[in-house]
Amino acid sequence: MSHLVVILILLFTKQVLSDGYQADSETWLFDNVPARPPFSADYLDETASGFSIELWQSVEADRQTEHTLFFAKWLGDYPEEILYRALLPCIVPSLLMLMMLSGYLLYRWRAERVYSKKQILIYQQRTLLALEGGELGLWDWDLRSDAVYFNERWSEMLGYRVGEIEPHLSNWQTLVHPEDWQASRSTLQDHLQAMLSYFEAEHRMLHRDGHWIWVLVHGKVMETSRHGQPLRMAGTLLDITERKNNQYRLETLLTEQNAMLDNEMMGMAKVRNSRFVWTSSTFEKILGYDRHELIGESTSKLFINMEAYQHFSENCFPTINSNKPFRVQIQHVCKDGRIKWVDLSCNFIDKANHLLMGVMVDVTKQKLAEDEKREALDRINKIACQLPGVIYQYCLNPDGSSYFPYASAGVEDIYRVSQEQVRQDASKIATIIHPDDYDDLRTSIWSSARSLKQWQHEYRVKFDDGTIRWLFGNALPQSQEDGAVLWHGFISDVTERRLAERELKISQERLDLALQGANDGLWDWNFTTNEVYYSPRWKTMLGYAEHELENTFETWSKRVHPDEQALILRKMKDYINGKTANFEVEFRMLHKDGHWLDILSRAKLAADSEGKLITPRRLIGTHVDISERKSKEQQRLNRELAQRDVLVREVHHRIKNNIQGITGILRQFAEAHPETVVPINQAIGQMKSLGVVYGLQGRDSKSSVQLSELLTSIAKDIETLWNVRIELDLLMANGICSVSEKEAVPLALVLNELLSNAVKHAGHPEQVNVILRFDASNETILILIRNKGLLPPGFDFENRREINTGLNLVASLLPRTGVRLCFKQQDTDVVTLLECQAPVVSLAHTL
Repeated sequence: MSHLVVILILLFTKQVLSDGYQADSETWLFDNVPARPPFSADYLDETASGFSIELWQSVEADRQTEHTLFFAKWLGDYPEEILYRALLPCIVPSLLMLMMLSGYLLYRWRAERVYSKKQILIYQQRTLLALEGGELGLWDWDLRSDAVYFNERWSEMLGYRVGEIEPHLSNWQTLVHPEDWQASRSTLQDHLQAMLSYFEAEHRMLHRDGHWIWVLVHGKVMETSRHGQPLRMAGTLLDITERKNNQYRLETLLTEQNAMLDNEMMGMAKVRNSRFVWTSSTFEKILGYDRHELIGESTSKLFINMEAYQHFSENCFPTINSNKPFRVQIQHVCKDGRIKWVDLSCNFIDKANHLLMGVMVDVTKQKLAEDEKREALDRINKIACQLPGVIYQYCLNPDGSSYFPYASAGVEDIYRVSQEQVRQDASKIATIIHPDDYDDLRTSIWSSARSLKQWQHEYRVKFDDGTIRWLFGNALPQSQEDGAVLWHGFISDVTERRLAERELKISQERLDLALQGANDGLWDWNFTTNEVYYSPRWKTMLGYAEHELENTFETWSKRVHPDEQALILRKMKDYINGKTANFEVEFRMLHKDGHWLDILSRAKLAADSEGKLITPRRLIGTHVDISERKSKEQQRLNRELAQRDVLVREVHHRIKNNIQGITGILRQFAEAHPETVVPINQAIGQMKSLGVVYGLQGRDSKSSVQLSELLTSIAKDIETLWNVRIELDLLMANGICSVSEKEAVPLALVLNELLSNAVKHAGHPEQVNVILRFDASNETILILIRNKGLLPPGFDFENRREINTGLNLVASLLPRTGVRLCFKQQDTDVVTLLECQAPVVSLAHTL
């Protein structure tokens, strides 16, 4: 019986459900939802345009109801006639009761279904409104095909229309900023691997018009395989560009604020009831305190004493209580006890709570600089007061008015006005300018103002008592922002100089007349300004007309003989510096036609009638053409030289023969007494050196011995005598070095001894090198001898310690002036350096 009841209930339920299903299928949105929504844009637009994660979960629940309906349909496969004939006689009474119960249950079930449907529709509408109001873009990603659905808002957010972006993950990736993709991808992988419960990332995406927007992406895996692999993921996209921009502006503002608070120059502090409640790091750094060390401390701690604190309070609080900032430069005590000057300003920021803000800047260096500047200005003023003139600043305004911002006390001596009288207006000075010089002075000032070039001018002033003084002004102009021009300069009284120049001019005229009678040339060199004057006779003496030569120092320096210019300038310098009593020198100058003139020049420093040198310093001299006199002297010397040559050759010939005889006797003695070979050879070398000198002096037309020939002859004789090789390097560029006749014999003996000494200590067959050079920097002949050997321990030639007999002889023969000899050890070589200067040797340049 029970089985029949169950079968009837199922059959009845089948019919009722079939009718209900048919009725509801036209209106219920979710009855036809398949197990998984088909992946097409049309379907999603119709059924899931307001897609959310919660909505899809509701749809999944409804699918379970469909499985129940499937079993009811299965019963319809049996023939109804069989069921009716078997059951009809038994169940009529029960059927009515079951039908009533089933109708009631169906009514309740249908009511709940309609209510659920309405709630879902309401939820769907609310979700759509929320998405639209929140401007969220939707995306749905099939991980198996990488196909991605983007809704309309997602596309609009990037400036596109729906369908313009292909629904594929790679298109999304191409729009993400390269710098952000890796971080977003890493977060996505963590979610796909179930390491994160949901996916959230912020990154930039490229807008259609070319700029970047910031987006916030949320998402979650919605479907997985039975192995747990994610198959489908969906989520939202939100434009957060404005939020990011606001965040950037806020960060910038905070950075700027922190920079203001923590800058290296300005310290800040908040004070309540005279105690620190906050201090910036710079505030503490200026005073040497650690971070937050001042919090809670009294502000009086920073003052040098309580009197200073009370004085500050008495002035500060009345000012800030009237809503005005208070500012003062005051001394504060640092943690280590040092005193610093600070520029302090403060004001209330919360008057009701007695909270004020103080800003402090360390001005210790500025105060010290101001003190130094003040002291320097005081020193300058003291120095300026001692100068015979006025140091000044003169300002010329665009409207023509002028004044002296600064004038030293000397302005009273120069212009007979006080500093106060010209500090605001310089017109009083204009009234004392000499009428004849006023226009020129005014023109020179305006010209300097326009060109901003140095102003120099000499002018006269005329005072009320009739006194006339000459003034010289020198200043540099400087343009000002308001169009004015400011000069910095010095004005001095040059009346005495002008009078001296006038007297000198008269004397010059008289001298010119005298020189014209004597046929001499005149020159006047102001070596302070380097100005030179040459008289017409000075120029015609060289074959030039007056206009053909400029009055410059180069006119003389280009025409004087190059071998004599340095000597002339040295003698001139010695005279100017007081080392010699007068200046007189003979030299050669090039004539216009190419020959050399012999000139005698004499000069004196210009002085006044009392013998005092005038300023600026000048050297005035004359040129006398002594070419004819020099020619006659040369002819006389040539005649005397010819006679002397005859006599000298005869004497030298006889001396040389006697030396050869003595040398032969010494050789015979050495052969007879072998133990005396060394000293005998030394004596023979010395005799040969004398023979070399007399042989060179006895040649025709020779009045002096050439150093190179002397060295060559001595070296050759030593090579023969000692059977060694001496390498000579006698390079004298463009010059011939002659040995003084008086010093020829001593120098020959010295050279012979030095070379013999080098040969003995070098040891056969070591080579001895001899180098001859000219040092143009100090006009010195250098003779350098190098040989193998070692100097004795304690050797000191200058003090004659540990030297042999030969070097003792050398020390005795050396001339007292013009020669210097020294020895030096260089590794295994001994270097001997002989320096020769005038009067021992002289150098004649060859042209």
